[in-house]
Amino acid sequence: MPVMVSEQATRAKYAGARAKVPMELIAPFVDASYRHEELIFDTSFQQLATRIPISPIDIPAYGFLRGLRILITASGGVIGAGVLRADSPYAFLQEISVTDPGGGQIAMYPLDGYGAYLASTFGAYRGANDPGLKPGFSNTVNPSFEIRVPVEVTLWDGYGAFPSLDQAATPKLRLSIGSEADTFSTAPTTRPLIRVRIMAEYWAVPPGVNPLTGQAQEQAPPGVGTVQYWSKQVAPVNTGAAILPVRRVGNAIRNLVLVHRDNSAGAPRSGAMVPATYTLRIDGADYFRTIPAEALANAAFEAFGITPPTGVVILPYTDDQDGSAGSESRHLWIITTGASRIEFEGTMGATGNVEILVNDVAMTAAGK
Repeated sequence: MPVMVSEQATRAKYAGARAKVPMELIAPFVDASYRHEELIFDTSFQQLATRIPISPIDIPAYGFLRGLRILITASGGVIGAGVLRADSPYAFLQEISVTDPGGGQIAMYPLDGYGAYLASTFGAYRGANDPGLKPGFSNTVNPSFEIRVPVEVTLWDGYGAFPSLDQAATPKLRLSIGSEADTFSTAPTTRPLIRVRIMAEYWAVPPGVNPLTGQAQEQAPPGVGTVQYWSKQVAPVNTGAAILPVRRVGNAIRNLVLVHRDNSAGAPRSGAMVPATYTLRIDGADYFRTIPAEALANAAFEAFGITPPTGVVILPYTDDQDGSAGSESRHLWIITTGASRIEFEGTMGATGNVEILVNDVAMTAAGK
């Protein structure tokens, strides 16, 4: 496993160096840079019976991209006899992905809105992450919510922020507006008008030398070239014993999320499907064995302060600082190779599908 350096150790090292050679020490990137945010998209769409693809949205170049915030507000909808699906309001967004200037995936492979909600909430990228607890949240025919599309991994040092320095070659965001069928199990009287606003967050490129003190400064965050991903695979299961192989290997795994959906209309999330106990086995070693589902939920609550949603099992490897998920020192990440074998084992309570969300990080040598 690569050697990771904690924030405290890093700052202690710099503090000792300052006492000896105050003007020769290179200031850390986050000390030298500043945060920048701008609105990059603001358009409204009338919801339709089919999904509405939004043309690839250029993410302007400005230093190092930290992430995106998607704010959805709606008006004009009338619920009538309509019934929202269990994944609403997040189902009003679909097919969310980010690509680099060459078209390669970064941040998110195409995820539906509920998958993006899970990544935003349980990726623990900020101090408070649950969109349902944010100001203005509304799960109605006229939804209001915000989700984060993460690029940067750890905000304390900017690790994983994506270099975006060329306006002729910028990253792209893709998404679609969910259809009536995506969001309602029974149609409303009037579909809403959905406003989509997108904010991009960056670190600025600092000067190489502090103009006031003359001290040298880092001009890029650590591990430039490191990229994190959120992806999803779907495993069909029957009632009874099941083994769920995780196909996404070869990088460092930061989070694993299991979403259990039964085979009834609309494939709702199902608590009845979740095995009474789960085992996680990696390369022949039991990371945990026959742990009750209630205990896994309790452990997730301890890390996040949030009760996992119905049918969802959360396994974070981001709580190495103080037991709370996020702003980690990267000690707990699971290092895998292309030959690694990761399997969940349990007895399913019903037939359906298990969605396996994997948050993995492709680290550069400098990122170790």
